[in-house]
Amino acid sequence: MALRFPARRFGFSVSAASMLLAAFAVLATARPATAQLRMATWNITGLAGDVNAIRDVLSFIASDDLPGYAVAPHIVVFQEVEQGDQLTLRTLLQQATGVVYAIATYTNDGENQFGGAQALLYRPDRLAEVPAGHRDIFTGAGRRADRWRMRWLAAAEPEATLWIYSAHLKASPGSANEAERLAGAEALRADIAGLPNGSNIILAGDLNLYANTEPAFEELLSPGANPLVDPLGGGPWNGPAFALAHTQSPRLTAGGGLVGGGMDDRFDFLLPAFALQDGTGLAMLTEFDVRNHRSLGNDGNHYDIAINTGNNTYFPGDIPTSNALADALHDAADHVPVVMDFQVPAVMTTAMPTSLGRIIRGTGFLVPATVENTTDVAVPEATDPLFVSWTATGALLGGGTILAEPLGGPRSFPAALATASEGVVSGTIELSTTAEGVLGPARSLATSATIVRPSDPSFSGTERVIEREVTAEAEAGGPPIDIDVPVFNFGWSTLQSRLDVDAVDGIAAPLSLDGPLQQDVTAATVLALRFDPATLGPGLVEIPLTITTSDENIPGEAQRSLTLLVRVDVGGGGNPYDLDGDGTVGFGDLLAVLSAFGACPAPPVECPADFDSSGDVGFPDLLQILAAFGT
Repeated sequence: MALRFPARRFGFSVSAASMLLAAFAVLATARPATAQLRMATWNITGLAGDVNAIRDVLSFIASDDLPGYAVAPHIVVFQEVEQGDQLTLRTLLQQATGVVYAIATYTNDGENQFGGAQALLYRPDRLAEVPAGHRDIFTGAGRRADRWRMRWLAAAEPEATLWIYSAHLKASPGSANEAERLAGAEALRADIAGLPNGSNIILAGDLNLYANTEPAFEELLSPGANPLVDPLGGGPWNGPAFALAHTQSPRLTAGGGLVGGGMDDRFDFLLPAFALQDGTGLAMLTEFDVRNHRSLGNDGNHYDIAINTGNNTYFPGDIPTSNALADALHDAADHVPVVMDFQVPAVMTTAMPTSLGRIIRGTGFLVPATVENTTDVAVPEATDPLFVSWTATGALLGGGTILAEPLGGPRSFPAALATASEGVVSGTIELSTTAEGVLGPARSLATSATIVRPSDPSFSGTERVIEREVTAEAEAGGPPIDIDVPVFNFGWSTLQSRLDVDAVDGIAAPLSLDGPLQQDVTAATVLALRFDPATLGPGLVEIPLTITTSDENIPGEAQRSLTLLVRVDVGGGGNPYDLDGDGTVGFGDLLAVLSAFGACPAPPVECPADFDSSGDVGFPDLLQILAAFGT
């Protein structure tokens, strides 16, 4: 969405608006950068205009959402740039957009006296210059066109190469001037024809052409190697019926080094080569009709008058913002920028883990492999759809074609994994695309997995036992007893799933678990139980339990169960006075008390004759055993 700020009609000057634009441009950097290629060309008139207005216009190039989206320009070509002004332009452009720009090779062979040289500024986050591709081309009138070789970083050669020309041909009407423009056009066409056939080429600049019938224009669009194309069709552009095409002059009266005359000439051009019209890879965006190639701020309603006379309607439904742009254009230069958007190649991003880990034998398993068109664009039309052909090999099964739409998110390959046999398996997905300019159009994704058999819970390590009874004895009212039940993962090896003990159903007092249930059991574990007879009388206690287990947490895991019956014989408890254990209290027990008379030994040696727990055996203990005699 465009950043829009009303200016003159709301009571403040363009200079005040420029401060707002600069401030909001910094905020705009928080938005994700979009990668469709926006290019602009602008005759800056030697920076003779108001510097704040120039900054405003540069900000509007970035925030112009007329085609349905906005993006900071990736390439801005300037004409009439005097020595050193390229540095000022970079500062203004960075302030206006909040984006870092680099200056491509700049040459100035005494051209200040003829209006200035050409300068190209570009975004190094998306493009790189190939300096060896730069060339100066003499076009007459003391002026030299420039050629730059730029590379779109997210694409493959040769589709990534973009040849940019900027020219400022001889001005003024008349046969002599037309002849000089023709000579300049012939020099440009000769250099263009020398590039590899089918190259991505754009000619930008102030060509000072007065009509589509002028020989220089016909030369530029002539057939041959790498023919150029007029995005507006190559037809006539003179007169009010073609006012939308005009680029000069946004002011009616001259002043401060700026030419007047009103909007009535198409002097400024962006002419792409035929190769940029094929709709694939780097190409003209054609989805948004003529708005994709536009004279910035020109609403078609200001023929032969200043662009800010009355209201401007460049932004539909937003007159205040249109007026702010018109004011800035009026004060910035005697040309308006020409802006054009291009689509860029798709970016193929693939993902598949190099290891799928352990998987249960016989599991139906789809490999988590994806492909995505990750070109960073604002609208899907700004890049190619990505058709990817794929074939699975080895332990991976399947094949076909997937369409990865731009901005459509990752698409999954329906590739299955063969899991019928245990062991380490591996496979690859071979994929390719014919989409133009894709980096790495043929790729191979490899992965492996370990196929294992299910876990096998058992109460025995030597045979499969899934039902068991355990017996124990306890004394009524006595202390708790521990019952340990071994649980095995029968037949364990590294090609078998580990065993998780998940739950024990049926646990209730007086039985409880005496520790956590174990996970990831390899060969064996112990189910620790505790039986507490503190509140029980004599009798047999039976508690049925169901032990639920599962495979480790891997694809294909399943549950299994074991059945356990716990039997505890709770006895009546022993007679504490029957010291010799013969079942009755008699002379043997009395002799034991008498022989133990005196202080008890230190723990842990027991002192069973100390009935009153006084720490020694004495007369109170003797009286107690006499009282229990015969029981």
